[in-house]
Amino acid sequence: MDCSQYYITICLVILSTLTSSMSEYAFQIFSVKHCPSSEEGWGMASSRLGCNSTHGYQCVPNKHLTSLIEFCYPRGVNILFEKGNCLELADDGILNHVPCNKMFEFGCPDKFYLSNEIYKYPSCLAINTTLKCFYADFNCIYSKSMINQTRYILNQTRVMINETCEESLICGMKNSLLNSCNVTAIVMAVIFGIISLILAVLLVVFIKRRNVTIKRKKGLQDLENGESHPLQEVRFEQSEITIEPNEERNAGESHPLQEMNSEHMEISTVSNKERDENYAALFSLKDNLGMNPAHYAANAGQYHILDLMLKQGCDLFAEDEKNNENIVHLACMVGSLEVCQFVKANKNLEKLLHAKNGGGWNSIQYATKNGHLDIVKFLLENGVDVKNKSKKIGKNCLHTACEFGKHEICEYIISKAPNLITDTDSSGQHAGHYAAKNGHTDILQLLINVDKYAMQRPSHDKINILHVACENAHYDMVVKIAKVFPFMVKEITEKGWNAALFITDKADAEEERIKILKHLLDHGLDVYRVSKSGKTILVNARKNNLKDIEQYLSQQFPNLIGLRRQISFQ
Repeated sequence: MDCSQYYITICLVILSTLTSSMSEYAFQIFSVKHCPSSEEGWGMASSRLGCNSTHGYQCVPNKHLTSLIEFCYPRGVNILFEKGNCLELADDGILNHVPCNKMFEFGCPDKFYLSNEIYKYPSCLAINTTLKCFYADFNCIYSKSMINQTRYILNQTRVMINETCEESLICGMKNSLLNSCNVTAIVMAVIFGIISLILAVLLVVFIKRRNVTIKRKKGLQDLENGESHPLQEVRFEQSEITIEPNEERNAGESHPLQEMNSEHMEISTVSNKERDENYAALFSLKDNLGMNPAHYAANAGQYHILDLMLKQGCDLFAEDEKNNENIVHLACMVGSLEVCQFVKANKNLEKLLHAKNGGGWNSIQYATKNGHLDIVKFLLENGVDVKNKSKKIGKNCLHTACEFGKHEICEYIISKAPNLITDTDSSGQHAGHYAAKNGHTDILQLLINVDKYAMQRPSHDKINILHVACENAHYDMVVKIAKVFPFMVKEITEKGWNAALFITDKADAEEERIKILKHLLDHGLDVYRVSKSGKTILVNARKNNLKDIEQYLSQQFPNLIGLRRQISFQ
């Protein structure tokens, strides 16, 4: 059987193994390069696979960390898992815990979470399929990298020894054939040559292992004193074997073991070079999220590791592939002021403080969204543009602070850049719209105190802050706005909508929406308003399956049933 037949046989065995392994599952699984990284992406992937409420979409590493896999899990959607654990799909088709508290340097879930929320912990979905490790498991990455280096050296040594043995055997056979026609003599010469070579190789191995044993006794002490790594010593020991010259040999001839030693020295040199190149390559390796080791160090706030990486030539300017985020963006997300200070202290890196991601967000917007006031102050003091806007929507950092309820940051930004209160996004919405969107009444009051008139301004399509509060079902916000700006109850948008139509525009929080409806009815709300496209509050309620509101409206306002555009149109 030649080599190609062996190769085909091995491939068939592997394929058979994989097929039998896959067939053990009672449901289909699909290998993917990336898992969804957001709630929206999770939902889109679920729809793509046709998952439902009984067979929930999941995306996790497989048992052997050789691939990310997605599937419709027959045990449901919202399965609770313990903190300190990631997930994997076991051979029996069950989602298993993977303890990460002691393995991961960062990113291990720190609280209980649902299986369809694992995207919130990207370290659980970032795997090196070659090394079969999580990227956050530094010990695994390091140890397996070392194993691969050792295997490379041993394989090269085996190749060298095999080639030497073959060449010596062939030479021996040629000489025997030339000098004798006696078959027995040929056989004896071959056997003698083989035995001699084996003894020579055993001698080399014995000397090498003896030296390694001696040096390993002080291994840890050597490393602590800054001496070379044990793997380096093994390589150099191969070139330390010396052979005394044979006086009976002709001048200029070399001993076979000397030739072997020379080849060992070449392999050692190549191995050292390979090792250095591979170590350097580790710094530029990217995971399936497009992040390199510097991103992970920044995400964990490890500025001292970033300093080491900088000295080793790691690319600290690298951006991830999805959002073009750099180490400063990630530091601002997790609240690492130290990383930002480290970047500022290095003149070559300082421009990272001012860099924007693919969507036009700068570092202040990242720090603002995540509520890190100390970083916002640091960045502003170091000249980062507080007026920067995102590309698509045109949001500034005050919009973001108002949207996510960061009261102290709002106060600070207003004190440093008060004109941002009147600044609008691409649709004409100001900070008040963003505060109303998520029901942050304390922030709206702050904005009113600073510039009440600015809060009265609607967007380009005439949507006011009351409309936004009604659409998102924030009862307390509606009460405040109706009290401070009562005229907004009757304002109409470009599409002919009033607050009534916004109340039933979304299919959630029905109890809050009924409370809002009743409150605004006491403030003159027109429930018979018909939009330019013929919609009414009742039409929207039916469309969004708000059955309690539909029943309430049908009983209290029966004339709404069958109401058409021509009855009420402005």
